Amino acid sequence: MHAQVQVVLAREETSLEGDRMRRFHDLVLLRPRSTLFSFSWTAIHPITEVSPFHGATPAALVAAEAEIVVSLMGYDENLAQTVHARHRYQPGDVAWGARFVDILIREPGGMRRIDYARFHDVVPLAAAGSE
Repeated sequence: MHAQVQVVLAREETSLEGDRMRRFHDLVLLRPRSTLFSFSWTAIHPITEVSPFHGATPAALVAAEAEIVVSLMGYDENLAQTVHARHRYQPGDVAWGARFVDILIREPGGMRRIDYARFHDVVPLAAAGSE
């Protein structure tokens, strides 16, 4: 499956004139496309000084009524058609100071499989190297 993902941060902001409005920020991803989407793929947005998340806090995201919208589009060779998926994440869905665990498992014979039981599991960044 060939796939591409787009991630947008939507939040309430105040303009220079003092008006409150909904603004949308495209999040730059390390890898927005995957030509080999046969296992899993984590969309990674580095938080740098130009990121809309730079300096953000959980309370600031709640106050800004922020949400993260993830849209995935890909071509599935088995179905011979384009597939679409979209999901919204609220501030309470964000795991601060954590990352997803690796869900790819190598079987004793060398084959790889996805451990769906760990699909939503995260570990603190401090413990990330000890997994």
